[in-house]
Amino acid sequence: MAKDFAEITRLYNEVDVQATETSQKDVLVKKFVKAWENKTARRAAKGGAGMTMALTLAACGGGSTTPSIEEDNVIVVTPVRSDLTENTDNVQGAGGDDMIVAGLVFTPGGTDRINSLQDEDVIDGGTGTDTFDITLGNPNDNGDVIITPSISNVEIIDVAFTAQAAMALDLQDTDMMLGDVNVTRINMPEANGVYDTAALGAASAVVNMPETAVDLSIANTVFYSDHIFGYRDEEIGDDEQITVSLARVNLETLWIGATNNQTNHINHFDITVTAASHVETLNIVEGTAEAANQAISIDAQANFILAADVDGDGDYLDDNQALAEFENHLESVTITGAGNVTLGAVGELAGFALNGGTATGNIHVNINNTVADATASFTTGSGDDRVTAMDAGVAAAAMAADLVTNAGNDRVELDDTQLHDVASISTGAGADSVAVEVLHGTVAGGAMVDTGAGDDSVSFTWQEARWGSTPTVNNLGQNGVVEAVVEEEALVSTGAGSDQVTFDISDVGSLTAVQVVIEGDSTNSDAADDRGGEVDLGAGDDSITFSFLGAGLQDQLSGTAVIEGNVDGGDGVDEMSFTGNKNIVVVDSNTEDTPTPAQKPADVAGDEDLAGFGVEGIETLNLTSVAGYDVPRGAEDGDATFVTPGEINGSSDEPFGNGGAKLGHGSGGIVSLRAE
Repeated sequence: MAKDFAEITRLYNEVDVQATETSQKDVLVKKFVKAWENKTARRAAKGGAGMTMALTLAACGGGSTTPSIEEDNVIVVTPVRSDLTENTDNVQGAGGDDMIVAGLVFTPGGTDRINSLQDEDVIDGGTGTDTFDITLGNPNDNGDVIITPSISNVEIIDVAFTAQAAMALDLQDTDMMLGDVNVTRINMPEANGVYDTAALGAASAVVNMPETAVDLSIANTVFYSDHIFGYRDEEIGDDEQITVSLARVNLETLWIGATNNQTNHINHFDITVTAASHVETLNIVEGTAEAANQAISIDAQANFILAADVDGDGDYLDDNQALAEFENHLESVTITGAGNVTLGAVGELAGFALNGGTATGNIHVNINNTVADATASFTTGSGDDRVTAMDAGVAAAAMAADLVTNAGNDRVELDDTQLHDVASISTGAGADSVAVEVLHGTVAGGAMVDTGAGDDSVSFTWQEARWGSTPTVNNLGQNGVVEAVVEEEALVSTGAGSDQVTFDISDVGSLTAVQVVIEGDSTNSDAADDRGGEVDLGAGDDSITFSFLGAGLQDQLSGTAVIEGNVDGGDGVDEMSFTGNKNIVVVDSNTEDTPTPAQKPADVAGDEDLAGFGVEGIETLNLTSVAGYDVPRGAEDGDATFVTPGEINGSSDEPFGNGGAKLGHGSGGIVSLRAE
């Protein structure tokens, strides 16, 4: 004690106590106290004897008040205890909610740290809700990487795989009290780039789980490694449901199923994402005997990517990688929440449903409807969504399902895809873009693209290279040959806003199948069926553009009009533009889709003023060609105005047609425009 007070006296003198004013002495005492605390802290860290003192300014000669003393931040190190030892342990829990810890310990020789949990250990949690906290940080000293303890009366297991080695916790000797398995860390090195599969010895794993362990979680994975959740083979029933929570997860493959022999499979798989996570491949393994379907729900409280960028181009949607093995049984994916969700590929099964209508985050998804199943459906929410086709770049990719993207600035990139006559795309309000190849249609109805309100764009691109010499599609037995880009009774409706519709027919070569872009009505004798293909631009200042620049077009587009259906500009100042080679007929006066003979419904025979066909509501027409256009300004009297190559012909106050009539609909009749 005398030595300690001598030390106090020395420190006090060091901070200079010559000041006589109380305020000055207070400052000096503060300095003294800090110096003393630092001194005793260092002594304590070295294991020396120290003393705890309570000091006030008054006790040291300061003022009569005792203000609080500002303390330095003190680092407190508390060793994490381990209930298990390096020996064989038999742990019996108390009567309450116990926490049993199996941390890392030293070998008896004190040279190496190993897992305290060993195959021979017996853990009994007793009554209450008990948690077994396990750290698997190094392989056992005998090199064993699969640890199989006996566990009973434990409701929750938390396990951290902190070793950079493939370790597994085998629960084959665990009873049915277990309900939760939480993987709190995975330090496994990055996997080998082989998606879909994960194997013991190459992945972190919890295997032979009882069927009662239905609440799973993974957090804090460092690298893109593989992880396995394996159930006991005989305990997966015929209607299983499990949940998994993900937080800060990066995995190459998450594999969930029976540990060995997969007879049945997990039917309902609920994912909750609480912190941004990325799983490149999810494999909920199919059962060999069970025929029941499977469903996934994703509660995106944070951003979630379920996809792999296989080719490394930064686009997760062009590699068709996300779900493995169970795609033939996956009947639905439901997405909720405000987090952004990316799905690499969904929709393989007939009747599949993507249910994302209530989601408020952005949904990016690669859809597959190549089975042409009209009962399938795809719906996204109110975020800025992106939808691509699973078979992008593959010939004859087609879709018969309905796609609804709801509000938001959405992108539908199905430019390699033909929509069957029963398919539809609706993008809701927002500045949306839609790209498709063909809208099929028959006398029974046609495909539809409806972009809703907003400044939208719709583009059609014909790529002959994808079709070879036979541009056909299996359109449910109807319209096997592509007759037009927008076939009869197919509809493009862009709603209110300044919209753009473009047709790029530049890649045609020697084909003649698409010389008609907007098809007319093929059954004119049927009074109840008088609709051709339609493009309705709606209110707003809109534009529609046709590009014909392929070399083959010079010889192939002769005598048949590009527009035999209807283009309606609606309200606003609207513009139509053509760019192409010679022999282009812009619009024909007949309503039938073959060049000859010209057939019209009997009730309007001889009358070229037929509503619903031709072009109406267009204020400006732009013509650009390597040749000139012979532009008749009145079909009946033969008056014509010659337009020189490259010159723009248009009128803002007098619509095209004789006597001020609209082009294709009015008292002057329908006008044909040709490139000479």
